[in-house]
Amino acid sequence: MLFRSSGVKAFPYTPKGKKEAKEYAKRTDSVKKAIANGALLKAVKPDAYYVVYFSSKPKPGGSSDQMITTALNHKIIDEVRYIEVESEPNYDDQLPLF
Repeated sequence: MLFRSSGVKAFPYTPKGKKEAKEYAKRTDSVKKAIANGALLKAVKPDAYYVVYFSSKPKPGGSSDQMITTALNHKIIDEVRYIEVESEPNYDDQLPLF
C-alpha cells in the first residue's frame, strides 16, 4: 500500500508471513486492513490520494472483491493496482562477499 498526497509520507505495508505472499487481495483480512488504513488516512487528510497495491486479484464477486468495490465507490480507496510478484530470490547460488 502506498499513501500519495502532498504533505503525507509514503507508508509501505507488507503483511507478515511469506506463506500466502501471492494471495493478499483474496484474503479478506488483508483487504479489511487496507480499507481501514484508507479510512483513517482520509479522516486526517481528506484530500489524500490513497493507492492500494495487491499481488493478486480477488475472486470476482467474492467478499474481498465486494469490499474493494465498496471502498472505491465511497472514496475510501482512490485506486487499486495489481502487480505481479516475483518469487523469492535464491541467495544460496550467489558467491560469498568476503
